[in-house]
Amino acid sequence: MIYDSLKNLSLYGSGELWQSICEMVLGLNIDTPEGEYSIQSDIAFCRVMQFETKLEKDCRIEGHRRFIDIQLTIAGAEQIDIFQLDSVAEETPYDETNDVMFYTSQNAPMISTINHAGFFTFLWPHDLHRPQRAVESYKDVKKAVVKLDVNAFLHSRGGK
Repeated sequence: MIYDSLKNLSLYGSGELWQSICEMVLGLNIDTPEGEYSIQSDIAFCRVMQFETKLEKDCRIEGHRRFIDIQLTIAGAEQIDIFQLDSVAEETPYDETNDVMFYTSQNAPMISTINHAGFFTFLWPHDLHRPQRAVESYKDVKKAVVKLDVNAFLHSRGGK
C-alpha cells in the first residue's frame, strides 16, 4: 500500500504504460464524465465515479487478484480502511470476471487513509480495502480508480 500526493505519482513506476497512467490521472478533473476509460487495452483502465460516502457498517471490504487499484479523489474526501488477510473472513467467493472478492471483519483495520483531492492510495491485490467511508464533513465524492494488471506493472519495473 502506498499513500501519497498525486504530484509524486510518476515516482512509483516507469515506462510507457506508467507514463500513460500518469497522463490520464493528472488530466482528470471535476468535469470528467463518469465512466470507464481505456488506458491500454485490458491491461490498464480507469473508472470515474461519483457517490455519497457511507457509514462503516454500509461499506464492504474487497480484494482483488489480477489488478492493482490506484484510488484517487477528484473532489471531496473518503476514508479507505486496509486489512490484512488474516483479520477478515470471506463473504463471497472470488469473481474472476470482475476480479473481486468480498470479506467481513470484526477487527479494526491495519491502517486507514483519507483521500482528499490531490492524493492517491495504491493498493496491491493483497491489500484488502474498504473504500467509500464517510470522513469529516464530506459527503459527495468524485473519484477515479485505475485498475492496473499486476503482472504488467511488475514486468514494466523489471520484475517477474
